[in-house]
Amino acid sequence: MGEEMRQSLRSLAPSMSLWRRLDHVLVENKKLREQLSSSTCSLHLREVGLIESQHQVQARLQEIEKIYGSAHIGLCVFDRFLRYSKVNERLAEINGLPAREHIGRTLREVVPEAAPKAEALARQIFETGQPVFDVEFQLPGLVNQDSNRTWISQWLPLLDEDGRVAGINVVVEDVTERIAAEERVRRSERMLYAALDNTPDVLAIYDRNRRVEFINSSALRLSDRPIGDFLGKRDEEIWPEELTCRYVPQLESCLSQKKTVEFEMTAVYPAGATPRTMAMIFVPLLDDQGAVYQVLSITRDITDRKRAEQELEKLVAERTAQLEHLASQLHGRNAQLQAMALELTQAEQRERRQLAQVLHDHLQQLLVGAKFNLGAMKGRRHRSPALKSELEQLEGLLNEAIDTSRSLTRDLSPPILYQSGLADALKWLAGEMKRKHGLQVETSLDPAAEVTSEAVRILVFTATRELLFNVVKHAGVDRATLTMQREKNMIRIAVQDRGTGFDPNQTRARGGPSEGFGLFSIEERVGLIGGRLEIDSQPGQGSTFTLLAPGDSGEPASVLENGTGLDTRASRLRSGPTTAGNAIRVILADDHGVMRNGLATLLGEQPDICVVAQASNGQEAIDLCREHKPHVLVLDVAMPVMDGVQACQIISREMPAVRVIGLSMFDSADLARPMLAAGADTYLSKAGPPNLLLDAIRGCVP
Repeated sequence: MGEEMRQSLRSLAPSMSLWRRLDHVLVENKKLREQLSSSTCSLHLREVGLIESQHQVQARLQEIEKIYGSAHIGLCVFDRFLRYSKVNERLAEINGLPAREHIGRTLREVVPEAAPKAEALARQIFETGQPVFDVEFQLPGLVNQDSNRTWISQWLPLLDEDGRVAGINVVVEDVTERIAAEERVRRSERMLYAALDNTPDVLAIYDRNRRVEFINSSALRLSDRPIGDFLGKRDEEIWPEELTCRYVPQLESCLSQKKTVEFEMTAVYPAGATPRTMAMIFVPLLDDQGAVYQVLSITRDITDRKRAEQELEKLVAERTAQLEHLASQLHGRNAQLQAMALELTQAEQRERRQLAQVLHDHLQQLLVGAKFNLGAMKGRRHRSPALKSELEQLEGLLNEAIDTSRSLTRDLSPPILYQSGLADALKWLAGEMKRKHGLQVETSLDPAAEVTSEAVRILVFTATRELLFNVVKHAGVDRATLTMQREKNMIRIAVQDRGTGFDPNQTRARGGPSEGFGLFSIEERVGLIGGRLEIDSQPGQGSTFTLLAPGDSGEPASVLENGTGLDTRASRLRSGPTTAGNAIRVILADDHGVMRNGLATLLGEQPDICVVAQASNGQEAIDLCREHKPHVLVLDVAMPVMDGVQACQIISREMPAVRVIGLSMFDSADLARPMLAAGADTYLSKAGPPNLLLDAIRGCVP
């Protein structure tokens, strides 16, 4: 058995060797297949990458083509024969020919005017292979053939694989407007330097190291020195030390602080000459980063102006003294006129009382006596009926005469006015208006609102009666209201109705018709005692008449808060000198020079008030306020160019910190209301006491 196994194994040995060889071949074949598969995959990936790269290149080319076609400058490519092989839309527009019609045509065929110069450039580039930059062409424009356009072109060679020039890439840009703008700038610079050079002021420009870069002809004429003595040098190298020490610190301050410096100085040059007063300004010139790179210096000789100012100040002082003297006289005349107004009222009332006394003591007594005698006659028996009837008629006439006399006595001088005071007298007057005229008057009378002066009390009563008569005559209603109240040291009486109304301005413009005469007479008389009458009325909307009169004193000069009859916000402003360390900066605006000078002199005498500028119209006032930023603007109402109301509106809107005081020769509330509505802090009359204006100015500054 063992031998058979061995024989079998020997017979199988060749087969086993063959199988081993076959197995080795199979293994090798498998390795080859794996290598082939890997190579195939790698090749496939390379093909995919190549396709993606081709897509990217294609997209990039399309993007470049898009940029090329939409560029704002002209672009084209010429072949070796100067034929267009590529043109963008901008160059086609410049040449006036569609882009597709350029292709294959020569430059001479498309732009014959540029051909000679362009062909010479092309030959140079093909020979040297070097680009040519900034080549200028001047050719007629497409719109206007009579005017040339200027073009700047860049010529760049295109090389083939062997490094030879195969074509030319050209870039064209229209620079006509840029060249014109540059020329305008150069012309402006020439004009500017000509202006600087010929101005009478001394002008100089310093660099940041204080060295002179420019100086005008005026400086050369005044100094009698050549320009070489100035350029590139500092002032210490040019002028004496006693002169430079006066202004070089200000120049250095301008450089370090980056702020304009203005000042005046007295200079003596050359030595022994007459001193001159100079006004100097240093203005810093800043670059884009905010650093000072130059300083402009302006020097002006103001000697003559200073001398004229001194003479003017002397003249103003003389005129002011004259005006003060005249004002003193006028004040005295006003006081006399006010006293005369009160005296006139008292004289009228004395005549009324005397006439009433005559009626009471004589006429009424005679009438009563006659009535008694008539009664005695009636007591007798008369046979004649006719005589009896006549006696009865005569008695009726006597009774009517007695009633009329009594009524006339009360109208001329109501006893209650002297016995019980103003409130009771007005209440009695309301009853009389109902009894005589059918006017129902509703009253609201404050007993504490009493007038101490008999003359003023009589005038107020008479004026109120006239106002109620106006309601009866013109309002067309049978009801009215009468109120009286106290406002500090003033008595306010108001008569109001809901009648036809009227336009007070038109009534004044017509010169005062019959219905207005009594009102304006009241205005005048109340104004003379330091009061006023306000009229608020419109057609169809009724009327309100407000009477203000002094209540505590019979002296007209001191009964009102502002001496003008206007209850403005000035009475609510703090008075007295300011506690601030700096003076109150004031601008005066009035179209009358004498008035401005008078106000300036008045304010100039106050140690805490400084007049910084004066304006003659509303627009100047606005400009000066923007420049000087004052604390207070004293603003006239009526001025040319722009009135005070318009100016006040603009200033209140743009510069709310500026306090405005309105002034006018008129004390009408019709003028006060627009000014106060426009933003004014108060409204005063020019005829008022000066102290009121000073108090108002000081009251504007906290």
